[in-house]
Amino acid sequence: MRFGTIGGTNRTGTVGLADVLPLLRPANDKWILALSSPYAAGFVTLSGLDGRPKSQQWSSRMSNRRTGLILDFGGVLTTPLLPAVLAFEQREGLPQGACLTALYKDDAGVRITSDLERGAVSQTEWNEFAGKMLGVSPDNLMGRIFGDLRPEPLLIDAAAAARRAGIKVGILSNSVGLAPWDLYQGYELEKLYDVVVISEQHLMRKPDPNLFEITLKLMDLPAEECIFVDDTEAYVQAAEQLGLAGVHNQDPKQTVTTLSELLGVDLTAS
Repeated sequence: MRFGTIGGTNRTGTVGLADVLPLLRPANDKWILALSSPYAAGFVTLSGLDGRPKSQQWSSRMSNRRTGLILDFGGVLTTPLLPAVLAFEQREGLPQGACLTALYKDDAGVRITSDLERGAVSQTEWNEFAGKMLGVSPDNLMGRIFGDLRPEPLLIDAAAAARRAGIKVGILSNSVGLAPWDLYQGYELEKLYDVVVISEQHLMRKPDPNLFEITLKLMDLPAEECIFVDDTEAYVQAAEQLGLAGVHNQDPKQTVTTLSELLGVDLTAS
């Protein structure tokens, strides 16, 4: 889970929060959706295309129907992370980009966030570090940063439709710590999904291939039968290297359309 990355037509990188994203156009095998919000524009990439017309590729995939769907959590089953971070910065009187600069461009910030995802440090320790870096109170800092996140109904409903169609659905999420603030509270993951893998519980983080292998083992499916969806392109690429089909999510509606085509199931059906 990364709140500061978004795709452009030729590259994926860290968003300049002070910049207004330009209107985007279709490029190669990327579907680009221009939205009114400067930080919400993005695209969905259907990865692993082989050069044939898309209709032929989808037909081929549907004839060899996949039976597993693995979803990231933050930024996939929730609303986008970046708007929540921007809102936090505004509430705290911080300049736009303060969180990215302090936590994702600073070497120490990158290290401790990676340690948090692996369960090597606690959320409380991360809150203390980040509070000093940002010059704000550390009290429930993670919860304050992501307090505006909400469930993403299109993908939650699509996951439920996939399970009704007999497809196994799993969650593979890089943790932000589970206490004092629990990102997953209220989502009923253990009830609504077949497999739930939270990185800190396995002492590793995406894109570690071993974490994907653990997820596949729990799903009891080979990589070739699974699709992986994430809002971070590097994690999608890591999954593809193991043989999973990858979908880079930036627009939930397009992601659901793409998954419906890949799975051969109408995931918009109620």
